[in-house]
Amino acid sequence: MAEREHQGYQIALVIFVMLTVLLSITTFMFFKKYREEQQKGEQVTQEREKASSERNALSDRLTVYAALLGYAKDEPIDTIAQNNTSDRQNLGAYLTNGGEQAAPVDEFDAGFNTGGATEISNPLNYREVVKQLKVELDKQGASNVQLAADKVGLEGTVAANRTEDKAKIDAHQTGMQSAQTELTGERDKFNTGRTDHQGQVATLVAALTKKDEDSRLIDTTLNEQLRLLKEKDRKRNGEFLNMRDELAKTRPRHFETTDGKITAVLPRERMVYINLGSADGLRAQVTFSVYSQDSAKLVASESKAEIEVTQISGPHSAIARVLSDSRGDPILPGDAIFSPAFHPGSQIHFAIVGITDIDGDGDSDRQRFRDLIATNNGVIDIEIEDDGKVSGQIKPPQVTASTQYLIQGNAPSDEKVLAAYSRVIGEAKDKGTVVLTVQQFLNMVGYKTDERTVGLGKGANPRDFPPKASSSAYDKPGAAKFRERRPQAPVNP
Repeated sequence: MAEREHQGYQIALVIFVMLTVLLSITTFMFFKKYREEQQKGEQVTQEREKASSERNALSDRLTVYAALLGYAKDEPIDTIAQNNTSDRQNLGAYLTNGGEQAAPVDEFDAGFNTGGATEISNPLNYREVVKQLKVELDKQGASNVQLAADKVGLEGTVAANRTEDKAKIDAHQTGMQSAQTELTGERDKFNTGRTDHQGQVATLVAALTKKDEDSRLIDTTLNEQLRLLKEKDRKRNGEFLNMRDELAKTRPRHFETTDGKITAVLPRERMVYINLGSADGLRAQVTFSVYSQDSAKLVASESKAEIEVTQISGPHSAIARVLSDSRGDPILPGDAIFSPAFHPGSQIHFAIVGITDIDGDGDSDRQRFRDLIATNNGVIDIEIEDDGKVSGQIKPPQVTASTQYLIQGNAPSDEKVLAAYSRVIGEAKDKGTVVLTVQQFLNMVGYKTDERTVGLGKGANPRDFPPKASSSAYDKPGAAKFRERRPQAPVNP
């Protein structure tokens, strides 16, 4: 029992000793740690004091540099850095290293760059800027000195020019005064002349007013004439269309177209046969011109003879007597015959204007013209008689598309008749009517005047030598030897 108690004390003692040793070790460790931390604290305190001292020195230095650069004491370092970058861009041409060398070490960055400021890779060297500015200022000063010297020279030149200009101005003022005096005299003359001119202007204004009135009257007249011309043009266009339709229905009548031909010749009897007759509308006393059968164009050829129909012998046969011919170019079978007043199976339409003198006595032979046209089965569409009266066989008398020939006599002296004469000629030309002179028409129809040459010898015509009157019982004194032929009455179309 006692032995067990001693064991318990021993165990308790051992535990106590172990706890005491453990506590001593723990206390030693804590004390050691405390000493180390105390030393570190003292070291940190020393470092903080050192850093604070250095910071204060740097702060003082920064304050001085900021003042030198023109910044306030409390200006943020970020603003200074940004302005430095901007200045470097603006003044890059003045940098010593030209912006190509690496940035030098900045002692301000050690421990004071808090991370908020922009790092400048190539800070601006303001000392070089100042040096460059001094060089530029020296140049500017030299330039200013030169400018001042130039200014002195220019001031002297200006002063000389002013002196010269003053002399010119004085001379000019003297001239102006003389000119003013002359101007006053000329103004008085002008005022006097203006008074006279005003009277002339009033006269001219009145004349211009009258001219304006005359111009308006002329304009009115011209407008009316223009209206009449347009109306006439419209009418002519209508006539042209009608004429075109009429021409499309009828065969054109030209000198190149013959009417017939000679079929036989009786030289001794001075008679010929032609191939026209009753079926062709041929009548006695119609005259034809004879042309050689080899004539290319009748209008460009001359007739060789003239014949007159005396007897209708068949539907396409007739006998004609020779009115005139040529010994050197006798009538031959096959020769062409033509008359502008005859066309087989139809009537020829005529217009007559002017003085129609057939026998050359200066008087108009209008009725004989009408008889010739009627004898040759022609129709007069319109004629201007010698007294200016307008007549014709169509109503109203006018030149139409069917009018084939216009017989143009001598122009009348009466102005009223001459106006109608010119009007009909103009209408005929507009409608393409063939215009013939009096002599051309007479030649075409084979008409000969009463005056003619009597042939002698072998070629003499026995009819030119009638027998003399005798005392025979078969002869009656005073009996007519020639019966005058009269044309048939004209037939209206």
